[in-house]
Amino acid sequence: MLKCKNCGADIPFNPETQTYICPYCNSEFTHEELSEQEQAGQMQAEEQVYQEEEEMEVFVYTCPQCGGELITTEETYATFCSYCGSSVILEQKKQKEEKPAYIIPFKITKEQAEHIYNEKMRKAIFAPSYMKRMNVEKVRGIYMPYWTYSIHTHGGVQAEKDESMPTRGGTLIKTYDVRANIDWLGDGIEYDASSSFPDDLSQAAGPFDFKKAKKFAASYMSGFYADRGNMPKEAYSKAAEADLVGIGSNKLAERMQVAKGAIKYNTRTETRAQKAMYPVWFVFARNEQAQKISYAIINGENGKIAADIPFDPKKLILGTFIFAIPIFLFLYLFLVPTPRITDIIIAMLSGISLIFTIFQMVQNKPGEYVLPLISNIVSIIVCVFLAIVNPFQDGIHYIGICAATLFSLFAYISLFHAKNKNMQRDLPQLGKRGGDEYAQK
Repeated sequence: MLKCKNCGADIPFNPETQTYICPYCNSEFTHEELSEQEQAGQMQAEEQVYQEEEEMEVFVYTCPQCGGELITTEETYATFCSYCGSSVILEQKKQKEEKPAYIIPFKITKEQAEHIYNEKMRKAIFAPSYMKRMNVEKVRGIYMPYWTYSIHTHGGVQAEKDESMPTRGGTLIKTYDVRANIDWLGDGIEYDASSSFPDDLSQAAGPFDFKKAKKFAASYMSGFYADRGNMPKEAYSKAAEADLVGIGSNKLAERMQVAKGAIKYNTRTETRAQKAMYPVWFVFARNEQAQKISYAIINGENGKIAADIPFDPKKLILGTFIFAIPIFLFLYLFLVPTPRITDIIIAMLSGISLIFTIFQMVQNKPGEYVLPLISNIVSIIVCVFLAIVNPFQDGIHYIGICAATLFSLFAYISLFHAKNKNMQRDLPQLGKRGGDEYAQK
């Protein structure tokens, strides 16, 4: 932790002013003014210049409940764990860590992050009440570790291009062999380096602007925590290379006037990975009754938020009834609710639910959405059957419609239940069970 030059107190980094402001004497310093002090502190702490460049001395805090680990450059007492929400004093030890190459300092303040979160919850009318009672003490600034890849791909590419020309006897197709040389450079392709950080949230909160990254200085961490990170750089190198090829292939195919899948590559790729620390405001809301936790991640550079927002069943039922009233009045006043019209409405509602279910199956775990998928399909089949057969007796028609309605209603209930399950995560056991799938291998 840097010291104030005037009174000697610990002086944190201020995201709003991008300077260091002493909380006791209100003295303000720029990073350049304190850089000499930081270098002097490093020289005193490190005996060898090489170690000084490659490593830094940090305090490591480990949660005794879930095993989550945070680091900081200052000796403080962390009152709660950012990952599982346990209100405990974290276990502390002092050790050396690999020094990152880059850092993007916080620009969004803690108060701004709280405001962004509260605005998000204000618009989430069906969110549980416990998520709306968040306070600033439960918002923590954490530097998340990312692997940033610099990738150079160069070499030759080729593709076959067909051109058709009309002739008197039919169509003449000419095939051309199109060749080109490419020289692509991608810089700052990012993947989070921590299994503690949910990948879906890290992707939703990104990307970060690598152009705004600065050469790492431990002073930027003053007043903040950081995740240690445990993912090796090799874990994402192939994916980063594929990202560069995916971006370049679109423009290359357009310029060569061929299909993207028709291009064959004979290229060489050099990949370099460096660790960078990116700013994130981490918010958790804990459902004590269900022993579940919901996260919100706020990008500390631009304020972009990604959040788990489950549904409150009571609010959802109430909102459904309120929404149904104008629909009922419209049907009662302007339409005659005949069996055929009712049949069409139920089929449309089931169709909407089916589309949403398929979308969720693609985005989340497919197995959790099997019940709403089957229920929607059955409801639509019943409606189509009734529309084709068109029973002469309204009573038989309405019995079929009631059956389709029950299947559609069950589909909606199952869909919201599965969605809620995905939005409320189990309490993490990070260090105790090895983190995510990759860490367990």
